[in-house]
Amino acid sequence: MWWWWTARCPPSGWCPGRGCPSRCDAVDAPAGPWAHRLRGMGATRDREEEEVLEDPEKLLRWPMRIVEAWDETARHRLLRVDATGHPCMEDGGGRYRLPGQFVAMGAAGVPARYFAIASTPEELPVMDFLVSRGTETTDALASLEAGDGVEVSAVFGEGYRVMAQEPPRLVVLATGSGIAAVRPVVRSLWRREPGLRARTRLFYGEGAPCEHAWRDELRGWREDGAEVHLLCDAPGEGSASRRYVQESWWDSTNEAECREAAFVVCGATAMQDAAVVRLREAGVPDDRIHFNH
Repeated sequence: MWWWWTARCPPSGWCPGRGCPSRCDAVDAPAGPWAHRLRGMGATRDREEEEVLEDPEKLLRWPMRIVEAWDETARHRLLRVDATGHPCMEDGGGRYRLPGQFVAMGAAGVPARYFAIASTPEELPVMDFLVSRGTETTDALASLEAGDGVEVSAVFGEGYRVMAQEPPRLVVLATGSGIAAVRPVVRSLWRREPGLRARTRLFYGEGAPCEHAWRDELRGWREDGAEVHLLCDAPGEGSASRRYVQESWWDSTNEAECREAAFVVCGATAMQDAAVVRLREAGVPDDRIHFNH
């Protein structure tokens, strides 16, 4: 079956399942009727069944108003919208239930694209979205200000299954805009179990030292007892270290963490695949490695 070695599963939407090289990734998925991306051989998922994502342009979307907007960095812009009257607030399939879920978002004349919800369900009716400049859609959305309108679909995805657990330790591995999906996981788990703050470790990578979003918030995480590692691919000035997230974790982990922690992962496909390899080498079972798709 030739499609096992291509970047997309066959047009029928069928995927060979666990162990298939064509693991699918909803993060930054390209447009198309079976729009999902190769995750890499052997990577695990939170679900046995693969979800086929529709072309976001074909999805019904509801108007929302931006209530706040600001640049987190030169690359990332935060849009905070008012979700009053949106299906995410109502009982049913489109409700925002768990961190890690996502929506399709666009604007008038702007093609829609999938975005992770960067705020927690407890923060409704406001919802946060991290927009990373660099595409037609994200550049247009990043130009919007408070008072402007966007169009947002119902909520998709199963979210992070770690929310159904009570992990004694938490390790988060994120790169780029993947930080938006894992931020509400940390905030929700900490709200439920404040003592977990001192047993949380975050490894967050960006392309350059100045590109890390939510730096002030992450500084607060450190002050609350969490261990926060800001990493980057390129050398430069700043507090970030030039390391890959999975290697930084590998060099600093211990037996107790590998035995007890839940591992929450989101970001570039290459990082996710490399992280799974390292986690399995450390003896972490698949049911403690969590993706949001």
